[in-house]
Amino acid sequence: PFWAMPCAPIFFLWGALLIAGGVRRKRRGGRGAVLFNLGILLLALAAVEVYLGAVAKENTRLVRREKPGTFAKLDETLGFSARPGFTSRFTSMAGEETIFDVVYTIGEDGLRVRPPLADPPPEESVLLFSCSYVFGTGLNDDEAWPWLLEQKLEGGYRCYNFGFPAYSPNQMLAYLESGETEALIEQPPRHVIFLAIGDHGRRVIGQAGYARNEPRFVMQPDGTVRRDGLWGDEGSHRWEARVRQLVHHSHLARLLMRRLVPSRRDDDLLVAIVATARDRVEERWPDCDFRVLVWDFPPSQTDPIEEGLRARGLDVTRLSTILEGLREDPSPWRLHRLDDHPNTRAASAIADHLASVIAATEAVVVR
Repeated sequence: PFWAMPCAPIFFLWGALLIAGGVRRKRRGGRGAVLFNLGILLLALAAVEVYLGAVAKENTRLVRREKPGTFAKLDETLGFSARPGFTSRFTSMAGEETIFDVVYTIGEDGLRVRPPLADPPPEESVLLFSCSYVFGTGLNDDEAWPWLLEQKLEGGYRCYNFGFPAYSPNQMLAYLESGETEALIEQPPRHVIFLAIGDHGRRVIGQAGYARNEPRFVMQPDGTVRRDGLWGDEGSHRWEARVRQLVHHSHLARLLMRRLVPSRRDDDLLVAIVATARDRVEERWPDCDFRVLVWDFPPSQTDPIEEGLRARGLDVTRLSTILEGLREDPSPWRLHRLDDHPNTRAASAIADHLASVIAATEAVVVR
């Protein structure tokens, strides 16, 4: 548990150095008491970090079983992205209990793999954007709902999974504005779907632990947004993002933040980013249908997002209308009590619903 907690080794190392420095100064006739006491304090903080990590009830660990290396890479446009051509097995553990044990396969295009291409190949596509909820965290390649959706559409569309763990609406807009979307797809899109979750309101303002590599968008007076680099770029927000990243890795800091400092969110910015992405889609592909799914749990976080999206004229569907009881008790639809990601049952239900909607509007035969 010690080395799995980044802040504990840091506190331990600096504590030991300060104690050594304090003892050395005292032996030379100097005043080393301050250094010595600071060192003791840091050692105590290291012990607290280890203790909190060991007893945390909601503590999971992710183990990469095969192919050591980095699953993600830095990306100038997206902040971070999947490493092309990377296949690895991941296991999520809660103590000795296995939450999931799956294989993720990333194609040479940097997206999660799709089903074998139909013959004849489809002439149009469906683009799916969001975070790990679309990527399919905790699910094998053929269990993620973008894969299932393409199968259920019987070769009528190619479904591109642009989701990736820790993404937000920021990456969707970055994809669309940079032109990278068009470079990755072989068929023009007929449908673009974005899935919103409550945590996106925190991610769009760089309040997550990976904030340094999150695309930064700022609100404009006309309600649109413009790109302003990454949260970790040079500028006034650079050190703020680094401090947030350090805090994210400290059990003690997270505990104090939860108790003393309310989490900041910016649902208005989230809505503006999604609405701007809709506008970009309409400009490039005028006949393309743009819709938003909302994983509406907890309602206190997602209802303001949903209201804002509807006020901007976006087509919004609550997933609780597909996944019965989601707003009251999401446990039947998620991987584990400690992991909120959609399970195979939820993935299949979402794919079924979207296939039916697309079939109703496009007369595509659905299996």
